Amino acid sequence: MRVLGFVRALGAVTVTVFMTAPAYAQVQSVPGQGTWESTLQARDVGNTGTTNAFYDTVLNITWLRNANVNGSMDWNTATAWASNLTFGSTGGWRLPTVDPNVNYGWSMNGSTSMGYNVAPSSSEMAHLFASTLGNIGIYDSSGLDQSGGGLTNTGGFQDLQAGGYWSDTPYAPNPVGAFGFYTNSYFQTSFLKGNQLYAMAVHPGDVGAVVASVPEPETYAMLLAGLGLIGVIGRRRSRT
Repeated sequence: MRVLGFVRALGAVTVTVFMTAPAYAQVQSVPGQGTWESTLQARDVGNTGTTNAFYDTVLNITWLRNANVNGSMDWNTATAWASNLTFGSTGGWRLPTVDPNVNYGWSMNGSTSMGYNVAPSSSEMAHLFASTLGNIGIYDSSGLDQSGGGLTNTGGFQDLQAGGYWSDTPYAPNPVGAFGFYTNSYFQTSFLKGNQLYAMAVHPGDVGAVVASVPEPETYAMLLAGLGLIGVIGRRRSRT
């Protein structure tokens, strides 16, 4: 199905779009898809003894690991929640940003039709979705359905939803709108601030303690086997 009919029905980008964030089954992390295994570094904000955040080495921001702390909410509630968030003793959180100068009009190949398949550089959420997690849109560059589209990889995030997420960027032409990003379709545009979308918290820079990697059970087994071998060799040398 082509997107063109949907685009023509909507007309120009507007904040009069009513969309809600539907519930989807939890998607699991996919090793080897995207760059998340190397560009997202585990952090412990507040010294809780657990990984509760990720430092994004490309965007130079820290993502809160729980991507659905409070469920869906309107934009004013979401921005207030993020700005007032204190995790451990760390404040200064916010919602992800969007470049408001992105062209959301219909393009000849359909690649940015009404905000579909925008460039990863257009927002922090788009970069997380497409580059870091390696997800693709539900439409290809010709506006046709493509298999494997949508949120297929959540990396190490907890409760990352296949639905709409708010940004902290208002829609300048109309004060009742703000930008959002849909992870179930790779769709980014402006929405009415009264819509119910999810919210992810980010913090500028690298915050939180570095979390040391924990060896897998197989690694422990190999370590114990190696120590046992060293012990055997040591006893033989002592007898010699």
